[in-house]
Amino acid sequence: MKQLGHYLFKYIIHKMINFFYFKELHPLERNIRLMYLYNLFVKMMISLPIEAIFFAQITGNYTQAMSVYAIVYSIGVLTSLPLGVLADKVGRKKVSVLAAGARFSSVVVYAFSDSYGMLLIGSIFAGLYRGVGSGNNAALLYESLDKLNQKEKYHDVMSVMSAFGMFGLGSGSLLCGVFAWFSLQAAMYATIIPMSILLIVSLFLTEPTVNRPPLENPYKHLWSALKYLKREKRLSCFILADSAHFALNESAFSFNGNFYKTIIPEWSLGAFRFVGNMCNGFMNCFSAKVAQKIGLKKTILAGAMTDDIVNILASIFANPISLIFKTAGSGANGIYSPASCVYLQQLVSEKERGTLLSISALVICLFYSIGTMFVGWIADLTNPAIALLSGYSLALAADFLYFWAFRQKPILDVLPQTVVGSEQVSV
Repeated sequence: MKQLGHYLFKYIIHKMINFFYFKELHPLERNIRLMYLYNLFVKMMISLPIEAIFFAQITGNYTQAMSVYAIVYSIGVLTSLPLGVLADKVGRKKVSVLAAGARFSSVVVYAFSDSYGMLLIGSIFAGLYRGVGSGNNAALLYESLDKLNQKEKYHDVMSVMSAFGMFGLGSGSLLCGVFAWFSLQAAMYATIIPMSILLIVSLFLTEPTVNRPPLENPYKHLWSALKYLKREKRLSCFILADSAHFALNESAFSFNGNFYKTIIPEWSLGAFRFVGNMCNGFMNCFSAKVAQKIGLKKTILAGAMTDDIVNILASIFANPISLIFKTAGSGANGIYSPASCVYLQQLVSEKERGTLLSISALVICLFYSIGTMFVGWIADLTNPAIALLSGYSLALAADFLYFWAFRQKPILDVLPQTVVGSEQVSV
């Protein structure tokens, strides 16, 4: 047994050294590993499990606390389109660095907030991160693989990148339990550390050498993207369906801390978030395999609907059993998220990739802003359990939009077909 433990320790150390030994890698291969680390640290929000509670303590009510999230996504609405156009013109790396800087700034301001006004300033930076980072990192990963002639590996690589993000969320949640034992403010301060590392990682990214068109009028570029969106009904319908599901599901998820604290102590919130995030990260790794078995569209549908149904059951029970359902929901979300991202990447055009992904993010931000205010308002009128039940029920209703989106026919004058799993998707 001792020898087995020694062997496993050496094996893990060897793998870690190989992973971080970038010297002999092609710059774009290095990019992929750096994107894993980028996603790890950008998601390592130690304060996340108690953030809504911290906001509520400062503002004094749930509606105002959730309005901070609404403002974050409203700023994302205003900035996502112009910054998406900017990413198509100046490159992905600069926009990734800008996103990391905005994320770092928002965390610093939140940590030192003692009034609603300070929270609003932090939400402006957080909203800028949403707008800047919306779709840019996925596009950077896609273009890196494209230049390496490994575009067919996108689902597998995106699944691993999503898993790194979930491991970041999980480790952040676990650390939250440690810091929240002392105070909620301590957890807010601790979040500054991983965001500092994120900013450093972003500086080492490499810009893929994509033949971008010469700088043109940004309004013309936006108009070109909107015309493509109008013609490609599959893309426009999928953006509506996916945005409705994600925004409603996420607005309820953001309120989870206020629901959990009615069941378990505040300091233990991080531990239960850790279990859910690890389950999500683990299932991320199987998303591509599930898509190969049942197809990309069925993977998206099954993951999204299962996630919402088990969260509805958790809200109905509102007792320790709810934690089991919440964990199952995280696993279902882990299957759905990479598949949704892969399907979206296949539908957008090469020329307006960043702009079209930003349009998708804009719709998400708009829906999320409304959803968070609705959940906070219901919680003030009733209680956190009913607020979550309302949010997840609306998300489940929105899932039926996927059936409408998947029935749309492709346009004929786009790029050749790409095989994904057991499905053939015209892109």
